[in-house]
Amino acid sequence: MRLGRPAILLTQHREQLPPVLPAGVQHFAYLPLSRILPRASALAHHGGIGSAAAALSAGIPQLIVPFAHDQPDNAARLCRLGVASLVWPAHATGARLARRLGSLLDSPSVAQRCRALADAVRPGVGVACDVLERYGGVEHALAGAA
Repeated sequence: MRLGRPAILLTQHREQLPPVLPAGVQHFAYLPLSRILPRASALAHHGGIGSAAAALSAGIPQLIVPFAHDQPDNAARLCRLGVASLVWPAHATGARLARRLGSLLDSPSVAQRCRALADAVRPGVGVACDVLERYGGVEHALAGAA
């Protein structure tokens, strides 16, 4: 634990992890991000849009190691927003990841950007849920009329 902080490691691929994890690191195959991110300091992830959106909504910085598809673009956009740092997989050493994560956590400007974007994103989630509920209601009404 280079940063002296506890960590949760989420992966369904336990075989890819060392047999013994460092003290303070716990492995879980799955935990809902919506439940853990509000209590987290940061999220390190692959750059998928679902993980990125969850971290934005929680108002926490992101350390991204993108591998494929939309992940590099998502990472670049989050870096431009001032809420993330990117490390390419070929350069992802423990020391480099710890330095980048430490810099994110110690930056007042990153914390401010995360809070501002979380405040902007959260109302949109409610609006999207309202639209989906209305759409679901229309589909339900149409199914009953058939």
